[in-house]
Amino acid sequence: MMSKRIHVSTIGAAGAGIAGWADLNHALYEALRYVPVTTESTTSLLSASEKRRASALTRLVLAAAEQACPAPPPGLRAVFVSNTGDGATTHAICEELAAAQPSVSPMRFTNSVHNAAAAYWSIALHSTATTTSMSGGENGFSAGLIEASLVMHQHNAPVLLLAYDAPFPFPMQDRVPARQPLALALVLSPDGQGTGWQLTLRDEPAESLSTAWAPHFHRHVCAPGLIWLAAQAEHTPRRTVLPYLDHLAVVLEPLDA
Repeated sequence: MMSKRIHVSTIGAAGAGIAGWADLNHALYEALRYVPVTTESTTSLLSASEKRRASALTRLVLAAAEQACPAPPPGLRAVFVSNTGDGATTHAICEELAAAQPSVSPMRFTNSVHNAAAAYWSIALHSTATTTSMSGGENGFSAGLIEASLVMHQHNAPVLLLAYDAPFPFPMQDRVPARQPLALALVLSPDGQGTGWQLTLRDEPAESLSTAWAPHFHRHVCAPGLIWLAAQAEHTPRRTVLPYLDHLAVVLEPLDA
């Protein structure tokens, strides 16, 4: 069974009613007070022209990434994971194709591909470092955490993990039930920088989102990450079991436990 040690160096967050990690951390303490107001995510990583080209979801992702890693080191690898990608862009393309005279702009198509956010990240940093873009379903955070930990240990270097989703327009919203936009960014390191965890895969029942968070983020790609982060907001880091696959969960145990 897989077992890896990871350290969480920094965390970033962006979403509805969440301008940064401080907002999310506060909300994790008092989930009943969370108000998912619409916010416009901003990032200084993109030039003015790239901001105009990028989709709202990409800007959301890079806003969280910049918080977690405001000065990315050269060669920083990154893992991007969403449920099924940019639904708003896909919906717009479907509308264009259904028009009397179908026409899809090249920029719209560029923003629709699954690694669009990763591409904008690489462009922003002028980086040729490896990125991985995954479609991980509703437990995508767990899948991305596994992938990022494997990449981190393979290269013995920090890795940026990004999990993100935003609501799909009707009629696809029932297929990908993300009720609120949210992006989480974590810098994982192989050494002692940040909180340390032992990651293992086990066949045991996974934990669920709290009743306060479930109406907003149930089945969101970030849901497993919120379960983990909420557990640590309780006072001290504790063992957490995250949903992943049937009969297989991601177990995270504090190294100093």
